[in-house]
Amino acid sequence: MKHNPWRQRLMLLGAFLIFFGFITLPIGLLGLAFGVYCLWYGLQMRPEQQPGPIPAARPRPPFRQRPQAKPPLPEDRIAEYRSRIRELESLEQQADRRLAGMSEYLNQLFADSQITKDRYLSIVRKAEDITDVNLKKARTALAMFADGPVTPQRLEILDGYVDSSRQMLARIEGVVTELMRAEQSDQMRTTQNIEEAMNELKETVRYYGQS
Repeated sequence: MKHNPWRQRLMLLGAFLIFFGFITLPIGLLGLAFGVYCLWYGLQMRPEQQPGPIPAARPRPPFRQRPQAKPPLPEDRIAEYRSRIRELESLEQQADRRLAGMSEYLNQLFADSQITKDRYLSIVRKAEDITDVNLKKARTALAMFADGPVTPQRLEILDGYVDSSRQMLARIEGVVTELMRAEQSDQMRTTQNIEEAMNELKETVRYYGQS
């Protein structure tokens, strides 16, 4: 019987492939399982989104310039206010000096009546306080409208403070005059004159103190 060489070769090849397949079977199964997992995981992933357009930058707000300082008022306009403030300062200082010097005269004329002396000093002190208040109010008013136009209404406000302080000082001067006259004349007569001057001052204080 003639020997066939191809048959022997095919049998050897088949045996080799069976042996090789048996050895690589675990690796093949692992590869197959890994491939199935990758396919499944890839199906679960969402498709990558395309990046949208870059938003435009917000425009910067326009630069705000600081308000420029108002130009100073002309000197002649300021002078209209300053002259009234200076007069109020002078009136307040004069009233303060009259109050400080009045105590000596009252001690001489009313040494036996502390009540009368205290009452007179209280009236004069209130009058002096009004001159001080008028000066403070005028300064406050000046600070509020000094950088505006000079109007008759605004000047009238300052003139009202000046007139009030003038009236106070005039009444105080009347009291001082009667006190000085009392040292040189009959005390009973001059005491009555002092009382009248004090009453006039008191009424003036009451009038301007309520306005």
